[in-house]
Amino acid sequence: METFIWGHAAPVPEDVLRDASKRLDSVIAADGTIATEEVNEDVRAIVWRNSAWTKFFRVFLERSDTAKGKPMRQVLVVLTTLLIQAGDDSESSSIKNGILNDLFDILFEQSSHSKAKPALQALGHFLVSKLFTVCMLLDVFRDWNQRHAPSQDLVPQASDHTQLFLRRLFNCITRNDLAPAAGHLVVTLLDKGRQQQEELVHHSELYPVWAQPLRSTVGEAPESVPEFKNHLFPGLFKLSFNDYSQFLNFLHFEDHIHLCKFNCTLASEEGGSEYEDSDVALLFAALQAGKEIGLVQEVDYRTSKSVETCDGIIKIPDRLIGRLLAHSSSGPFLDKAERSMQLSGRADHADGVARSYELLYEQSAKEKRSGFRGPVQSEGQSLRYSIVSRLVEGVEQAIDVVNQDLSKAVNEHPVHGMLASLKYILDRPDFYPSIESSSAKASTDWHELHQRLFRCLHDIWASVRDVLCNDAPEGYVPEDVQEDAETTTKDVLSYAWRALKEASALMGVIITKAAFGNNRVTAILSVKDIENIGKLCFVQLAELRHRGAFSTVAQTFASCCLRCSRIDDSAVQRLPIVWYEDALRCIRHKGFTITRRSAGMPALITGVLSADPEGPLFRRAMDDLRAEAQLEGRQANIQETHLPQVHAMNCLKDIYTNTKLGQSSEPYLTSGLDLAASRLESDVWAIRNCGLMLFRALIDRLLGSGDTQNWTEHDSSKASRLSYERYPNLLEIMTRLLRPRPTEQEGKNAEARSTASPSAVAEGVFPVLQILQRAPPPPAQARTIRQLVLGLTRSPHWHVRDMAARTYAGLVPPAEHRAIVLALLTNSSLSSQNMLHGDLLCVRYIVRRVVQKAPLEDQGILQHILSALRGRYEDLFEQNQCPFTAAVFLEILNDIGEAVLAECRLSRMPPTDKENDISKSHSAMPFDGPTRQLAESFMHQAYRVRSGKRIRSNSGPESSLFRRAAARNLALCFIMILYSTALTQPSGANPAVRDLRHFISDSAETDADSCCAVVEYLGKILTHRKDARLSAMAQHIATLFSNVLKTIKNNEVKAVVQTVLADLIESVGLHRLPLTPAKDTGRDSSSAPRTNRIEAPSLYESSLRLQGPFLDSKLQAQAQWTTELADETQRFAFPIRYAAVSSLNSIRYVWGTPDPSHHTASALLNLMLVTYDALNDDDDEIRDVATKVVTRIIAGPRYRDSMADVVPLVASQRLAEYLAKTYPGSRDLCEEAVHRVMGSVSPLDVLQQTQKDSIVLFVQEKQNLFIDDVKEVVIWSRVLKSLSDEAVMRGRAAYFSKWIWSGLNVFMDAAKAERDGPLGWTSKPEVFMMGMRLICGAEVLLQWRGRRSRKGSFEGSRVRRLLREFADVGEASEVHELWLERIEAVLADSVVQRLGVVKAKLRELVENVC
Repeated sequence: METFIWGHAAPVPEDVLRDASKRLDSVIAADGTIATEEVNEDVRAIVWRNSAWTKFFRVFLERSDTAKGKPMRQVLVVLTTLLIQAGDDSESSSIKNGILNDLFDILFEQSSHSKAKPALQALGHFLVSKLFTVCMLLDVFRDWNQRHAPSQDLVPQASDHTQLFLRRLFNCITRNDLAPAAGHLVVTLLDKGRQQQEELVHHSELYPVWAQPLRSTVGEAPESVPEFKNHLFPGLFKLSFNDYSQFLNFLHFEDHIHLCKFNCTLASEEGGSEYEDSDVALLFAALQAGKEIGLVQEVDYRTSKSVETCDGIIKIPDRLIGRLLAHSSSGPFLDKAERSMQLSGRADHADGVARSYELLYEQSAKEKRSGFRGPVQSEGQSLRYSIVSRLVEGVEQAIDVVNQDLSKAVNEHPVHGMLASLKYILDRPDFYPSIESSSAKASTDWHELHQRLFRCLHDIWASVRDVLCNDAPEGYVPEDVQEDAETTTKDVLSYAWRALKEASALMGVIITKAAFGNNRVTAILSVKDIENIGKLCFVQLAELRHRGAFSTVAQTFASCCLRCSRIDDSAVQRLPIVWYEDALRCIRHKGFTITRRSAGMPALITGVLSADPEGPLFRRAMDDLRAEAQLEGRQANIQETHLPQVHAMNCLKDIYTNTKLGQSSEPYLTSGLDLAASRLESDVWAIRNCGLMLFRALIDRLLGSGDTQNWTEHDSSKASRLSYERYPNLLEIMTRLLRPRPTEQEGKNAEARSTASPSAVAEGVFPVLQILQRAPPPPAQARTIRQLVLGLTRSPHWHVRDMAARTYAGLVPPAEHRAIVLALLTNSSLSSQNMLHGDLLCVRYIVRRVVQKAPLEDQGILQHILSALRGRYEDLFEQNQCPFTAAVFLEILNDIGEAVLAECRLSRMPPTDKENDISKSHSAMPFDGPTRQLAESFMHQAYRVRSGKRIRSNSGPESSLFRRAAARNLALCFIMILYSTALTQPSGANPAVRDLRHFISDSAETDADSCCAVVEYLGKILTHRKDARLSAMAQHIATLFSNVLKTIKNNEVKAVVQTVLADLIESVGLHRLPLTPAKDTGRDSSSAPRTNRIEAPSLYESSLRLQGPFLDSKLQAQAQWTTELADETQRFAFPIRYAAVSSLNSIRYVWGTPDPSHHTASALLNLMLVTYDALNDDDDEIRDVATKVVTRIIAGPRYRDSMADVVPLVASQRLAEYLAKTYPGSRDLCEEAVHRVMGSVSPLDVLQQTQKDSIVLFVQEKQNLFIDDVKEVVIWSRVLKSLSDEAVMRGRAAYFSKWIWSGLNVFMDAAKAERDGPLGWTSKPEVFMMGMRLICGAEVLLQWRGRRSRKGSFEGSRVRRLLREFADVGEASEVHELWLERIEAVLADSVVQRLGVVKAKLRELVENVC
């Protein structure tokens, strides 16, 4: 069987093709070269049979425009290799000539635009692979040109055909899409010509052969200068510095420099060269390109007044090049800022560039008043126009890049910075007024510039549309970009979002401020312009899926509509109506596009309506939207359902919540509530959900809040401004939503309703219940609504039952509490657990209100409730197999017990029998009133919980609520028994303490959850209640916890016990307990390093909390722990760091006046250093705790709780001063201070690491944003200057001084080699910080050398000379001003110090003489 490659190709056996494809990898190497010995004759036959090579090459030309780049490049490489290997026989020579003629036809006759780019790429590859020499290429072109020249006059002489060929290639560069490939080909051609010593080297001795063709091309297409600058000049100028220098002379560079010296205009003069205007632009671009690649360098005008050439670099005084390149003193800053922005694409870099251009624009007004006009300006244009025009050109170039290569645009050509620059400039108060006062020609120029800008804004939308309108939540990236590993989905999405955001913001500025009129001489905007801007915003809002993007577009569209309403032109004022009608059609036709919030459609409606809220269009819109929202939806697959109701209700929701439309929408609130309520009954979930969101929005407005989405029980106590009289149908709507839905026997559509009913109930009743909690109904309807709410407590939905019970409790008046509770408890049964659960929840929430408001001794209601509970105990608790309802029953008892305990009313609780345990002691408690009944109930429950079978049968996850309730009950029992004996019996002899210990030991292994719950609840009660008995109980339980930690093996229980023990010590003040060492309470201080620790974080955190109290009594054994603690306060997550600083805060008795000679001094110093580091923590909670520790440290034995703490910044300075004063001779403190001044990286490493420009779009945030590294270096250098000679070891001083000496020399060499200035190398945080370290270190060294001991390796005079030299070099190279100021201050202080030494010696000498 045979197949045909193309219709006109020779037949090729199919098995040959299949075999060839299988063996292709072994034949063709990765670089495209072909292993000749591996190519069988069949493959050769395919390539050479019937001109197949040529046909393959034509396929390359035809398919390159649509196929992926990599496969096409491989095809080109393979074809080239085959032709090279074929040799120079007649067949291959014929093919080569045919190829070149075909390529010239494509490029110079423009026979096929789509083939032009691959044709350029093929020519370049042929030259690089040496398939053709430059001579052969030019010879074939000469013959081709003679055949195609229309007349003999156009046929050049032999000496000129090279320039003609270059001219034709330069014409390709003027075609934007061909510029990169054509530029590369020209550079390759000239480079190969130089290597092959062809006449491409020089046309004459005066200028390069390419100079005149380039000048002629730019003269005919001056707008193409940016293309040449970006795609040709960098490679072209690097080929030869002499050619570059001669090219500048060819453009009369020296003449322009002369004119700039005298502030003359560079515009064309009569009789000048016909290319003079374009020559200026070409020279401007050539200088910029030369500057970017290092061939042009700015030098200080103070050191050089004229242009000089040295070592292949043209050095131009900064003032001259500043004017020549049309930038002021902001120029260097702008160049660096733009480069940084292009590399990173970050928003902060872009904003810096934008603000700089705004500043440059402002400064340009001064140049205008002085009569100077820049080199790129034609007559009638201002320097400010040149700035704006340059930015527009930059946007146009960026758009060209993104249209060709999205990956390149994302990584190298971000557009949002230029758009932001234009936004800031156009938003200036003086921008548009200055245009209106300009001449007619200038106004026309500005109008045309705005038209270019409008086209750019449309093009930007076209380039990012696919990315931002895709429904994929993670973003969309075109297929040709996904292969690029450097371009992630996140990068592409960020690029598109920022581009559209800034473009829309710029559009908003224009539509708001630009002058309107039909006279183009004075106006910027016309009716057509406003219509186009509005349409663009409309399309964006209708199609965008990225919420962050359409929020900005929404503002622009609203501004556009508002501007339309204020322009006295009927055609313009009609536009918002047209857009509204389009939006309504969009709602109807986009009903198939279901999104939860309808994307930008609500913004379309509110934008139009906010322009004229009181106009007739608002009333029309409310009627139209309501009509759309009331349409019935069909229950079907959501992908196949047409639901304009969703978009209509979302639009209404935004109207009701828009503050500008508040007054206008007020009369429609009632109808809106009715609509939302009716939609809550829909069978379609999407409609029901939107109805719920609309209803919640209306409720938020009625209640005057925005918290219906995040409701808490405390919100029910907030006052409400809702008035039922103002909205008469509200109660009827609420009643309708509270009523149960019809059953299957009721209604015509019973089956559909029954399936949707549970969800509809759950979605509809919550807003109603929230209204009732904040605004109780009028008395006339109160009982009816209360019964409806009570009915909801029988709902199958747990959350509905709970919410209804809370609401019901608030609706019951206090006078009816007793009767309602007794009725609920009496009538409850086990026949329906949902009903029982709802009844018990109602009882519990009513009881909460009783105990919160009523003094217990004044009411007998609790007596009746307790009696009812005891009467129903057996059936509702013991015989109840449902753990959820049993848990609620038990929690009612717990709430009453905790309330009684909180009131401290247990005044006559006699000691219990030591022989009886807690499970039996309830029968011997003769308490009075509710206390006795409550205690007996609790003792009864404790017996059931501990010894009954029921707790063991409730071990599944569904019974966790029951176990926690039982644990809370048991904890209350322990507290009540201990309350009467805490002051009379020691801990070891107290039976309740003994029972508690047994419970913890047993349940820690069998029921860890219950054990943890009991321990936590004990801690909660004891740490929040303050009286003598509870303090004594806390002492007993803390001692118990400290002892029981030795035997607990369960890490979860151990962590909870340690945490509660630390809380007890902290809150009750139990700091003199005989605590167990750290290794016995959860962590071994002598164990493996921290990185190998394997215990749970909660266990480690809780053990840290106990280290402070333990250290109070065992300080001498904790030196290693203080080192680890320093590690915890800096490196680990917040819980660990907070535990560490809390441990420090629990220390009370060791902060007396420290004795530096004592054996504990080192450990105390380490603790103070840990405290200092906590003052610089990134979290304010940790810093606040650390300030309390500092207050105790500095106050020592004088500390009182009433002392005020200072802010962390002040606390850190005071603590550092305290350390230097308390430990002046400490070598440990000196070592620590030296380390903090030096840091951990050498100066040379810092310079090397920062030489690479950051190209990261999403920069990793600094781990600690609070700490000020410069402040820290200054503080610790002061500490070093305050230490005595005894603290400063000579070896350390020598090392320190050598580090300073070498570092200053490294930085001085860098300053000599590279000019700094704004955004230079010293502006990088790491470099600036290292410079401050070196300067402050030098200050310390000079202070040490001024003492008698003279510590350090270098004489003070040498250090001063080095600092002086560094300051002079730094000033010349414009290093950071703060460095220079600091150096001058250090030198001044050092001189004063030396003068003081000299004065002292003179005085001593005079005294000796006298």
